Amino acid sequence: MDALYKLASLTHASALQSSYGAVGSYSPHDALIMKKGARIKHLKGNLLHYSFHTIGQQITQINKFSELQSETFYYKGYSASIFSILLKPLWRFFWEYFIKLGILDGFYGFVVSVNAAYEVYLKYAKLKKIIDFEKTRTPHRVCFFTSNVPTRNFEFQYITDIKTAEEHCTQIVLFSSYQSGLIQECKQAGIHCIEKRIKFYVWLGPLFIYLLYRIFERLRIRAFVVNNLFDAQLIHLCIKFGLKAEIYYHIGEKPEDEEKVLRYISAHHPIKKILINHGVPLSNSHLPASKLVYLSNNRITLEHLRHQPKVAILLDKIHRPNCGLGRVSIDFSKALSEQAAQNNFIEFSYLVYGENEPQHLKSRQVFRLKDIHRFIPAHYDNFDILHILHQTPAFRVACSGKKVLTIHDLNFLFTKSKRKARRYLKEVQHMVDNADAVVFISQFTRKVCEQHLKFYPHQILRVIYNGVKLPQETPQRPDFLNFDEPYLFTIGQCLPKKNFHVLIPFVKRLEGRYRLIIAGENDTAYGLYLRKLVEQYNLQNTVILPGPVSEAEKQYLYQHCTAFVFPSLAEGFGLPVIEAMLNHKPVFCSDRTSLKEIGSTHVFFWQTFEPTDMKAVFEYGMSVFDDAHSAAAYAYAQQFSWQKNAQEYYKLYKELLQA
Repeated sequence: MDALYKLASLTHASALQSSYGAVGSYSPHDALIMKKGARIKHLKGNLLHYSFHTIGQQITQINKFSELQSETFYYKGYSASIFSILLKPLWRFFWEYFIKLGILDGFYGFVVSVNAAYEVYLKYAKLKKIIDFEKTRTPHRVCFFTSNVPTRNFEFQYITDIKTAEEHCTQIVLFSSYQSGLIQECKQAGIHCIEKRIKFYVWLGPLFIYLLYRIFERLRIRAFVVNNLFDAQLIHLCIKFGLKAEIYYHIGEKPEDEEKVLRYISAHHPIKKILINHGVPLSNSHLPASKLVYLSNNRITLEHLRHQPKVAILLDKIHRPNCGLGRVSIDFSKALSEQAAQNNFIEFSYLVYGENEPQHLKSRQVFRLKDIHRFIPAHYDNFDILHILHQTPAFRVACSGKKVLTIHDLNFLFTKSKRKARRYLKEVQHMVDNADAVVFISQFTRKVCEQHLKFYPHQILRVIYNGVKLPQETPQRPDFLNFDEPYLFTIGQCLPKKNFHVLIPFVKRLEGRYRLIIAGENDTAYGLYLRKLVEQYNLQNTVILPGPVSEAEKQYLYQHCTAFVFPSLAEGFGLPVIEAMLNHKPVFCSDRTSLKEIGSTHVFFWQTFEPTDMKAVFEYGMSVFDDAHSAAAYAYAQQFSWQKNAQEYYKLYKELLQA
């Protein structure tokens, strides 16, 4: 008892006066951390420690301690797999019962050993639950990272900085040495710490970097505050491994190798901001002004570390401006760039394929996709939202945040064989399963998707119509337009779903009054079939298939055609129909899929494709189409603007970020 009294007195005195040490370490096993220079002596006598007296009390203690230890293990970067949950309890039982000779205590030795194994099982099962839950949260955790063994005076400000940080933004401090004065102060303050001898493990090279990367990923760290070049380079290597994070470089005092430090931090993209303490003289004036933040009171606040949401737009079709998805990619990204310029709440990045991108993306953050990313996900940045602009992307992009999927159509259900349709539908369903929000470009598309795809209660489902923007280039007369007779115009890639072949006998019935121009890529099997059909009807001088046309040529064809004809069987939206209405032209199209919704009461519908019926609808439409009809159609078509489209998507992004 005398020894117990002396130990209690020493612990009390140390805790209050802090002359020898302080209570610290990790819960639930707190310990006395002795200060440097304190002498440790062993007292004579026996200290009996009974933490429980009944099996019920042990179970209660096990449940409490396993909860605390699982949280501690999480912040120390431990992992939990099905193997650890199965094997480690068995090893603990073996250790307690045979190695520590619990077998000699009979029945109760067995019970205590089983309960010890049960504690290990609960500890790792709860750790697995914490890890899985954290994966669902937006990763905005910040790490104050300092690997120097000697603690510098300005580093002690981190204790106050961490405590005053945003509550939902869990802060973690990573240190290199168990002897660090800062780590002891942080433990007393209840700050989560990870103790690793960083420089001691560096000799392991890539393996050590990989282990650090795994810890950072598991802890969902997305921002690091570092104060020396070694740490910045270490985190930068982890970013090279695939860690999506930002670096905040803190200059708390004049660097020893100032020129080398300043040259490094000014040249590396992952360094988001440079935080400089008040009164620190820097001779180099070439630091990027946009990154500099001067700390007037030497405090790193929430405002300094506030995360600007990042949204990435996958534009894998932007290199094909003459196809529908390529045109959508160009017009949408331009409207979104204009929207972002008016409101800088979100930082946008664009993922493009090909060497050239439109002029409006020249000053934007653009990442180039490579062919290897068709198979291996591209790791570019810490994106909070990845917007996949259509349902069949050719590239894979890694994203730690949420996903938006835009579905344009399920046309393959109407145009492909049943076997291919099932395969395509399975691929789209996989895309839907991984999405947090799904956008449809028409009510028709949404209806079809809800009939054939499975959606989930947590997903946001919304209809956002595509915009339509006429070309800004001066209309240019195509070279092939070497006649003055009236003509009918249509445009689209020559595929069976466009149903262009029904126009050949229809034009034949018009008895030479109009020529027909079918613009678009025709180097396809269906394009060959169209050319043979033209020869069969002897309409080589009447039907023209010029192939792709430029935007300026397309605009000229719209402006000077007599009418626009569009017998498509499968459209998710029907962009050309709106373009024709904006050019004040009468529109004749099929009543299939989304065209009836998009055309509304302003176009003339073909309900059958018999040449006689098509001619009757055409003759009627041309006889009633007047200035009033043209003005009404034009006013209706103007509601489909890319500015409105970009605004709706911007609202959706903010809604997802705030969820």
